[in-house]
Amino acid sequence: MTKLKRITTILLATIFTISLQAQQVKPEVNITPHTQFILDNKLDKNENKQFDTQIIASTIDADMDAWHKMPKDAIPQLTSVNKVRFGEKFSLFPLVRNASIKDGKFKIKYTITATAPDGKNLTIVDSASYEGAKKTLYDILACPDIIDIKLDSQYQKGVYYFTIAVLDEIAKKNVSNTTKVEIIDWVAPTPIDSDDILDKAFYTFHLKPSAELLYSMFFSKKLNLLKRNAPYQLNFMMLGFFKAGFLHYDFLVDEISKNFSNLKPDEKSKAILLMRILGKKPIDEKLLSKIEIKYQRNLQKANIPNPYEHWDKVLAPAQIDMLWGEFYANGNYKPIRRIMNLLINSKEADIVEQFIKQKRRPKTQKETNQFTMGMLHILSIKSLLRNANICDRVDQYCVWAIENKDLPEESMKVIEPLLGNKPEPQTQLKKLLDGKKLY
Repeated sequence: MTKLKRITTILLATIFTISLQAQQVKPEVNITPHTQFILDNKLDKNENKQFDTQIIASTIDADMDAWHKMPKDAIPQLTSVNKVRFGEKFSLFPLVRNASIKDGKFKIKYTITATAPDGKNLTIVDSASYEGAKKTLYDILACPDIIDIKLDSQYQKGVYYFTIAVLDEIAKKNVSNTTKVEIIDWVAPTPIDSDDILDKAFYTFHLKPSAELLYSMFFSKKLNLLKRNAPYQLNFMMLGFFKAGFLHYDFLVDEISKNFSNLKPDEKSKAILLMRILGKKPIDEKLLSKIEIKYQRNLQKANIPNPYEHWDKVLAPAQIDMLWGEFYANGNYKPIRRIMNLLINSKEADIVEQFIKQKRRPKTQKETNQFTMGMLHILSIKSLLRNANICDRVDQYCVWAIENKDLPEESMKVIEPLLGNKPEPQTQLKKLLDGKKLY
């Protein structure tokens, strides 16, 4: 089976030429096959059982964790788009169903082309060969070429067509499929004005992400980016969410900067904070009031942690919150895997229990480090359980990691015995952790 790769595509509307840069997006372990999936809340049951193909345009992350990091009995959930804004990134995901098998292997060849609004054509992927092992006829193939596209205002406005043509080299059959994406101007939506809608949007955004929803959440008056008793009084889960969201929909950052003077005072404060958490250039102080200048300067001095650097002794819980916010923004495996790294500290968690029983505090630097990592181990388990009950994908990622041993050996020793000797692995994280001491 070929390695997954992402192709970054730049389409020039005037001459419609292309520049390709391949990047390896190789999973660390084997890819789980799937026989069905959900697209835009509709289950694709593969009812006709015929050889066919589909190319899906989507703004979900091109790593496609929602497909490749799902456990055996899970059904991947994807979402498509047919309209994007200038500067908005989207990806093309090619799928092939019911490819023939010979001696346990499939063998296909596919081409992906694009047609611009003016009718000019471009071949993006030319006669790519894809072959490998396939257990059943109905396993769906996710082709290794994932095309990332970003069209800014220099490109043609209108409808772009993307077509995949596939040859089953075993059955000698040809199929094709076309999807269209319209490039339109950005129009700022009305901010969300309901607590319930905002809360639901946060927990479901990763299932159907959109630039409009992200913008309307961020500028909602119901959004509270502060949190009592938190370091610097910031809501780090929300910071992680909007950092990941605006990094993905980065064209919105330019829109906000361009229209900063037209924002309301509370919106300006949010925009100032956004530039800080994204690491962007601060807002020009000529555009700010004295209070806003002071606020921006204080934010520049604030220690906003990076959740992928070392675990901070004070801000580690905030780092975990930021990882959960990132997950709910993009639905990716990476932040969940980062939290699961803390499972390795089970021995330190036992030391925490001893301190609690003895009613004493750490005295040495070594004891302080052990206590910190032990507490993070406990916090990671509790947060994984809590969020697995909230979100199916958290549960699925955790089970996939266990099934595929995608954890350090020490962590597997902690969690693998919970699978038991059952013929089929459990698929609910809560069941996997039943009986485990949660302190």
